[in-house]
Amino acid sequence: MVNQLTGSYQTKDEVLKRYFQLTKTLLHQFAQTSLFHIPREMNSLADELTKEENNNALDILFPAFEDPQIFDVESNPESWMDDIRHYLQTDELPDDRNKARRLRVKAARYVISHRQLFRRCYSLPLAKCIREEDSKIILEQIHSGDCGTHASGRNLALQILRQGYYWPSLQKDARAFSQRCPQCQIYSKIPRQPAGQLHPITSS
Repeated sequence: MVNQLTGSYQTKDEVLKRYFQLTKTLLHQFAQTSLFHIPREMNSLADELTKEENNNALDILFPAFEDPQIFDVESNPESWMDDIRHYLQTDELPDDRNKARRLRVKAARYVISHRQLFRRCYSLPLAKCIREEDSKIILEQIHSGDCGTHASGRNLALQILRQGYYWPSLQKDARAFSQRCPQCQIYSKIPRQPAGQLHPITSS
């Protein structure tokens, strides 16, 4: 088509004539144009595209989403560990004196090792600090997993500490989790303690 537009060749084919007229119309829309002929062997990409039957058709066998969906993604949610970790890493305290004192006392129970926050325990190894949103999985696995013993709240919390995990509401969450377990409620011991205080009665 370049040779036809430059006048080197005549346009006799009916299909080429339509291309010729359309190209001339488009060229008139530019203030200045330059036409160059690129040999086929130097323009292999365009040559391959001309051989495609339909360049716009994309055959997707398994679409990622069948229906439009909206996701609320939070890359780094806030955690109870953030203030402690920040203080241990930067030695920076809040401006409020009371908050700074409480944070300093609290942070003394923690240590950072291999970029992970650990809780110091009195008679146990260091316990890995867990986000509260991940605590449910640990409770389920240790309480009723493959090796779970369906321990009560206090014993369950102690088992979790021995496994090396910690979060602030561990005791409360372990007690609530064991109370919600159906099997624990069915097979638990029936209390025999009287509902009210006993009063001795003397017979006359």
